[in-house]
Amino acid sequence: MNGHRRSDIWRFSERLNKTVVVEDQCHERFYNSKSDPNGAEEIFQNYEGLYGQLAGQIWRGEPAGSARNYFGLVAFMVSLHFRNPAYANLTKDERITVYIDLEGEFLFQSLGVKVEAAAPSREHLELFTSTWKIRLMTADQANLLTCDNPSQIFHREGIPCLITMPVTPFCCAVAFDNRCFPAAYSQSLSGNDIDRLNRLQICSCQKALFSHQQLTADEDAKIRILWANRQPPPGFVNDEEWRPNYRGIEPFDFLSLA
Repeated sequence: MNGHRRSDIWRFSERLNKTVVVEDQCHERFYNSKSDPNGAEEIFQNYEGLYGQLAGQIWRGEPAGSARNYFGLVAFMVSLHFRNPAYANLTKDERITVYIDLEGEFLFQSLGVKVEAAAPSREHLELFTSTWKIRLMTADQANLLTCDNPSQIFHREGIPCLITMPVTPFCCAVAFDNRCFPAAYSQSLSGNDIDRLNRLQICSCQKALFSHQQLTADEDAKIRILWANRQPPPGFVNDEEWRPNYRGIEPFDFLSLA
């Protein structure tokens, strides 16, 4: 089993359930910037290049490698959350400007200090890497779903402290603030964890859910019930305020001592 940009995946939407090619999904011309699209894309290239390399290693069952790789994965998870269209841009600024502001707000909430998101200092990077850790949680069977809004941030009293994002059908990246969670107590996903992670993907998606294989009739029926009753993510940014798409902490088994 492996994955690459030309792989076929199953796309589930409100009316369709069909196979598509990975690289044809979830992109839009000039989405981040019309005035300087190349400059906007350059901001994300390092994240995406490192993520692609790391995801390939995970697919092949290889070690994830260096601390830099792990930190790059956390950075990619944060980046993917805030540049998602799940945040309505109600400002007059281009989305790249909104994205940089939101990432800066996340770092301020998490670290308690103002950070220049576009060019954080070495001191701030060291502070972030000393407080945030990441684990790759594995499933016994390849049954994790993903969507067009895959990176979920969880909070306690408004402070972000946990991030989850499916990387492959059998692996989910879990980043956590070790001031809130001293450790992730298991690196194996329980059946309850998998069900909860998949439900979160269904409830958070914008237009599409993705699976590595065709859904069974029973899975299709359960998803359509959740889909029909889900509420779109409420996040927005305007000239006065922003509302984060954070969630309350879920009772994941991998965070329990039991």
